[in-house]
Amino acid sequence: MILERYISKQILVRISAVMALTVGLLLIENMLNLFRFVVQTSGPVSAVFSMLAYLVPEYMTIGVPISLLLGIMLVYQKLANDQELAAMNACRVSPWRLLRVPLMYGALFAVLNAVLVSYIEPYAEFKFAEFSFKTRSGAFGRSISTGEFTKLGPGITLMVQSVDRKTGALDDVFLEVLDKKGSITYATAAKGNFYQSSDADKLVFRLRDGLILTTAIDPAAPETIGFDQYDILVPLPDIPGFRHRGGQENELTLRELIHFSDSTKTVPEKRQAYSGEAQRRIIWFLVPLFIPFLAIALAVPPPRKRSPMGIVVGIALIILLIKLLDFGANIEGTAPGLILWPVFFGFAGLSLRLFYVFGFTSGRHPLSIMFRLSDWTAKKVRWLRGKAR
Repeated sequence: MILERYISKQILVRISAVMALTVGLLLIENMLNLFRFVVQTSGPVSAVFSMLAYLVPEYMTIGVPISLLLGIMLVYQKLANDQELAAMNACRVSPWRLLRVPLMYGALFAVLNAVLVSYIEPYAEFKFAEFSFKTRSGAFGRSISTGEFTKLGPGITLMVQSVDRKTGALDDVFLEVLDKKGSITYATAAKGNFYQSSDADKLVFRLRDGLILTTAIDPAAPETIGFDQYDILVPLPDIPGFRHRGGQENELTLRELIHFSDSTKTVPEKRQAYSGEAQRRIIWFLVPLFIPFLAIALAVPPPRKRSPMGIVVGIALIILLIKLLDFGANIEGTAPGLILWPVFFGFAGLSLRLFYVFGFTSGRHPLSIMFRLSDWTAKKVRWLRGKAR
């Protein structure tokens, strides 16, 4: 048990670091795009962080296989380079015992993936789409641009010289109000603020220290009135409600996907899309069960070599698996299962085969052909450089 606790602790530290790094990099990649989108739609900055939070489950499903693979590989590569793995082999520690802790993590990550792709990610995808819609439609309010005329509602036009972004106070306000009778009211004020009103469909726009010029009493003789405080009700824009969850396949839970794919009421095109997405998710939470076999097999380099080739090959296989599963789930005209399941069984079979070569064949390495090819290429390059000199 001492060996298992030692390996478990080492793997946990590396898995946590790789998961945090993977999710963080994916979030940073989208952060600038979301900031640009929110600024263009005049939405609040807080919407960016809410939308980023709803992207975390999707990025975690991507990070699960990558972090599990790298976490295991980095630990066993360190054990091999420090000769600890050789000492374990001398003490007759079997390959199956070396696999015990990684398989435990694989099972835990399979459960985590199942919860993420079956329930959490679909709801997060819907909330992300809803936040995008609200930001685009102005449901979070419209920021006031300085030095420009802004329509607040029917017949209400506003222009301000400056805005305090912390308090929301408007400075040097000009307001034009055109009522249904055709009379026009102009107002200038030193300060202005928006407040909630008792009417949920309206806001109170409160002006302070200003003048009002109105034609409501006599259009031919406008009147000017000074005020310390003047309130005007501003209607909120009419914003249509967002659609119900389920408009896209990725917004449905696994149970809903299976139900719709088996329902005779579903049109054939949608039924195939639902079936492909459901099978892709089932395969995705089975994948972590086979990653430990692949990770251990590729982690240990050949004797007297310290090469990162195994890590590169492992990451390439995971990325290829993701792309093939996405392709199989979205293919048209062919049953998705004809592509998805052969891809999965090919990945599982390759992982088991590489682990068998690593643990139960003497004098062979799972990547021996690639290492020989790499050595041959390096020799040729050195020979060509020497000849060029």
